[in-house]
Amino acid sequence: MARVRHLHLQIGQQYCQKEEKDNWGCKYFIKDFYRSLNPHDYWADGPKNVTCFEKGKEYKRGTLTYPIPCRKN
Repeated sequence: MARVRHLHLQIGQQYCQKEEKDNWGCKYFIKDFYRSLNPHDYWADGPKNVTCFEKGKEYKRGTLTYPIPCRKN
């Protein structure tokens, strides 16, 4: 899996201090790895509805968008 380019989106609420960083991947940064918030519950267009970023659009506080604009075909 490490050779496949992908975006790992996770919302941590507890972060590792420098001396605790003995893992790799997201565990290197996030202490509450299995208890972190599910980002799919916080999309701007509603839960489980991935929301593309649109420049100039205002979003409700506490919601997420995909971090880059989506391609329109």
